[in-house]
Amino acid sequence: MSDLHTARTTAELSERHFLATSTVSYHLGILHRTGLIARTRTGPHVLYEQTSRGTDLLGHHDRTGVQAVHPDQ
Repeated sequence: MSDLHTARTTAELSERHFLATSTVSYHLGILHRTGLIARTRTGPHVLYEQTSRGTDLLGHHDRTGVQAVHPDQ
């Protein structure tokens, strides 16, 4: 899910991770139903991107995928 800090299509994710599109689609559906990613239709494409809830689950990483540093730590 950390690859979804940038909005991506199912096809992009499939190519990036060497997985069948159907496999990626299945897992995106689960992540979407749990509120960890959001989907947005842009013309013929559906883009998937992690939500703030998904970001929190990953340990407060910023939008670049780098873990945020807290000044009090």
